[in-house]
Amino acid sequence: MKKKNKEIKSNQAIKELLKTPRGQGIVFFAFYFFFFLFIAILSRTGGSNRDLKVSDFQQGNSKPDYVDSLRLNSYEFVYTITIDQNVYQYKGQRYLDKMLFEYNNQKYYYDGEKYYKQDGEWIECDDSLAFKEYLDFDQVNLLLDVASYDSMTTYESGKINYNYLLSSNSIFSVLKGMNTDYFEEPNSIVVGVNEDKNVERVLFQLDSYGHLSQICQNNFKILLEFDQYGKVKEIESPMDNCQIVCVDTCK
Repeated sequence: MKKKNKEIKSNQAIKELLKTPRGQGIVFFAFYFFFFLFIAILSRTGGSNRDLKVSDFQQGNSKPDYVDSLRLNSYEFVYTITIDQNVYQYKGQRYLDKMLFEYNNQKYYYDGEKYYKQDGEWIECDDSLAFKEYLDFDQVNLLLDVASYDSMTTYESGKINYNYLLSSNSIFSVLKGMNTDYFEEPNSIVVGVNEDKNVERVLFQLDSYGHLSQICQNNFKILLEFDQYGKVKEIESPMDNCQIVCVDTCK
């Protein structure tokens, strides 16, 4: 009964305030004060999940063990890029900073500094890997540093998928050195690890980043698949017994 009387008195007080311009102003500013206070609290609590970094994962380990396999830089790879309806695929081997790969039935070689393609003889050419930063361990490592751990899926075979969320602002910062303030749906990274703790695949689903970068309209996906870890012992230069022809570009 007392509670009901208090509610009646409160309602009457508000009605009295609304009868005067000064009272209306007080009610107006009080309403907006509590409204913006609610928005501020919601934005802080809603963003708390994004603060969980990879370094916080697995009880303080700086990184899950799978990172070590990427650091080896000795493997065979399939590198598939999907931009809307267009698919581009590279297949090859990597040993340290050297790569020998094929794209569109054309052979390429990277000696750590320059790219070459085989066109009868080996011809020096411009960079032949699109979005090559995603094959760079240091860049992938930095992207995982700024990503937020989302979940983990474990399979009976022993394989594990580590799932991360990554904002476009973070990608722009890591890859372009740009400070941006976009509000968009997060991108995702899925790291697939086999029972030997070697990375089998890394899937970057970068629709938001691709759209903001004007790379795609709707779909921008990069899939890295790895095999034969540590078994690629050396990549010999295919030009050792060939004359190298230098040109400005290759297409």
